Amino acid sequence: TKFPFPYAQLVATMLVILTIFTPIAMSVMLPHYVWSTLGTFFPVFGAFCLNNIALELEMPFGDDDNDLPISHFQEEMNS
Repeated sequence: TKFPFPYAQLVATMLVILTIFTPIAMSVMLPHYVWSTLGTFFPVFGAFCLNNIALELEMPFGDDDNDLPISHFQEEMNS
């Protein structure tokens, strides 16, 4: 089943807030810009990756490359 629309909107809003405020927080906490960049990139990238994985797991059947072959499963069950 799909997630309710308000939940999906809240997740998208929180990702935007994370993207905006993480660089600010990291630049205050970490002394060098290289560490601030790395400390910003990995958490934000990880959050977006988890969101994209959740979107793929939400609808596993279809025509995309990663989708499950539902027609093949149906043929196996019918034979």
